[in-house]
Amino acid sequence: MPEEYCLGLETLGRCTALGAPLISLGEAVAVAALLLALYHFGGPLIRLRLRSRGMSGRTVLALVSVSVGLVFVASALRLFGEPWTRAPVIGYPVFWEIAAGAVLTLAGITLAVFAFTSARLRPRTAGDYRSAAQGIIASGNETALYALGREIAPSIALVTRQCRTYRDREKREGPVEADAYTRVCFSLLDTWADPRFCNALVCWCPDTVTALFRELTEHAEFGDGAPLGSELVNQAFSDERSLLYREARQSGLRRHKVFLKAVFGEWSLVDGAVRPLASWNVFAQTAITERKVQRWSEAVDSALGTFLDKGKHGVAVFRIRQGLETLNQLGAWVLADRARRAAPWSSIHDPMFEIAGAFRTVIKRIRTSNLSAPVETTVENYDPMQDETLHGAIAEELFNFFGAVCASDDHEFLDWVSMGPWKELFEEGELTSNLRALQVRVAYHLTLKIDDNLDLHRRFRPAITRMLLVRYPLAVPEEHARAVIAKELDAYFVEALKGHFPAMWKAQRDFAESLLPDNVDYDEADAVLRIRHGRRDLQTLRLAARDMK
Repeated sequence: MPEEYCLGLETLGRCTALGAPLISLGEAVAVAALLLALYHFGGPLIRLRLRSRGMSGRTVLALVSVSVGLVFVASALRLFGEPWTRAPVIGYPVFWEIAAGAVLTLAGITLAVFAFTSARLRPRTAGDYRSAAQGIIASGNETALYALGREIAPSIALVTRQCRTYRDREKREGPVEADAYTRVCFSLLDTWADPRFCNALVCWCPDTVTALFRELTEHAEFGDGAPLGSELVNQAFSDERSLLYREARQSGLRRHKVFLKAVFGEWSLVDGAVRPLASWNVFAQTAITERKVQRWSEAVDSALGTFLDKGKHGVAVFRIRQGLETLNQLGAWVLADRARRAAPWSSIHDPMFEIAGAFRTVIKRIRTSNLSAPVETTVENYDPMQDETLHGAIAEELFNFFGAVCASDDHEFLDWVSMGPWKELFEEGELTSNLRALQVRVAYHLTLKIDDNLDLHRRFRPAITRMLLVRYPLAVPEEHARAVIAKELDAYFVEALKGHFPAMWKAQRDFAESLLPDNVDYDEADAVLRIRHGRRDLQTLRLAARDMK
């Protein structure tokens, strides 16, 4: 093989003018195919990482096309004439082969580095980042959703910061046209609110969920990302694999309940647009278990605690009421499911007892709080239309719970489920102004419903008389100041029975029978109600004089 100047340049010295090719056309095509396969078949997460750095499919295709073209030029030069007779550098195949190898090597290294480095949101490639994320979420692939959940963690602060910057500017300067990057950031908050993706987050990506709620709490003033926060709460309570249930199983010093405190222990979030206490879609559940009721009870208690510490009393009461409404929705779901299955009442004792326990905890917390509550001396002085206090909201939702359980005529079920909140309200604990305010409000709703039940011209359900008969009229409460309202309620109920029930029995016997639990019988001949119970003596309540038939 003759020796000539390398690449036709005397300064490079002499070397073999025509040697074996450094890279053949077939080898270049094979490497190019591998690079394309890495991009197209490397998975959606890899494509997200590449596209977030501007490495689109067109870019990869352009690089491999250039490299193959360079090798093709080198192969063509080898076929025509002796290389030392051509122009320096560009007339030598080895130059084009080195250039092709450099392009392929650079493309391979770049793809490898980008593919194994977490994606980051950048203004220049924000649109590609969003499109790739939307594709992964739309696919519904669980593995890809889990991976994306971990992948977005570094970008959460960037997204919310850009949204907050825009809102701050808009607040200072008035309506401002958002740039493309800002619009992408707002749309990402909505993209991440997909139910399947939120389910993956709360089940498998605790760090991402923590970062999201931290940012949503700071962002609560403007409310952007509220659908995302609401859906995260909904999925956390719906799926028992979520972080919410895992942290509840921890014990001892490790029982921190980070998720519960981050969501329901921050008043700015509870009072903001996220509305976590109104986020759980109870009626979309396939099952309501005792554990789900327990977790929601803890959430309500945590939110009530932060309300008492930081809330504006009489202003943001409806935020807490949303949690109590959800408790009653849980009860309605359980009762409807029992009716659908025609199951015995004992089958739903546990979840209903947990709901009752939640109301008992709420009563106890309010009783021991330092809220300033208006004091009504009698039930007649109370006007619910003028009441905007937390006491009024709790009393109404507690009454709704009592009314719901009265769908049962099983006296044992009624007894055990209603016992906790009833005793906490009327029979146990120190009498405070807050407890008395609750007693007056609950008694008002009960007396109103007693009239609805027993008046021949109304006959409105629920049959609250069932629960009141189970709670034993004529069983005189202890002589204590906290029992005054209970005594008045008991007296009112007895007088209403005497005044209306005999006439109701004669005119509407079927409806009158539906007002009694299964342990109460009515003797029409003597106008006497007989109340049986396994733990008490037989009680009799005479509704009319013996000579009155």
